[in-house]
Amino acid sequence: MSGVASAWEKGFQKFHPQVNFETKLMGTATAMPGIYTGVADLALIGRETNTTDNDGFLHVLQYRPLRFELMTGSLDVPASLMPSQSLFTKTIRFRN
Repeated sequence: MSGVASAWEKGFQKFHPQVNFETKLMGTATAMPGIYTGVADLALIGRETNTTDNDGFLHVLQYRPLRFELMTGSLDVPASLMPSQSLFTKTIRFRN
């Protein structure tokens, strides 16, 4: 997953060269808490969220997380055997 994140960063920086990234992929268990504790802006999760993820986010931020399903499968494993990778985010406001 770090290779995918690195490719996204490079692609984004082509259009927004002033943006810097700090990528720390600590694992699925810490991804969602990272968002609602203010440590992270995005969370990559390789499974469906559970009650703890959803309730923690909702309790702290008072709204449900926005989920994007990004990819399923692998080059060498059929998609039906792979869990989907999801990206969750809190509301991000861009400033001019």
